[in-house]
Amino acid sequence: MISEKVLMARLEKRQAELAMSSLRSPGDKSSFTFGAASGVLAGIDYALAEILSMIKEEREGDNDL
Repeated sequence: MISEKVLMARLEKRQAELAMSSLRSPGDKSSFTFGAASGVLAGIDYALAEILSMIKEEREGDNDL
């Protein structure tokens, strides 16, 4: 089983890679391209927050999902 630290580190690393890639080659610089890149990064932020929330609930004993 993958530990939460490994999972979080991989998501954070991938998020940073995507952000840097978007900054280096922003594509056509349209609103759509910006929105798509922002959406992907926001999705990773959401996933990280959900994982942290689940870890907190598990540690506090409230794991009714």
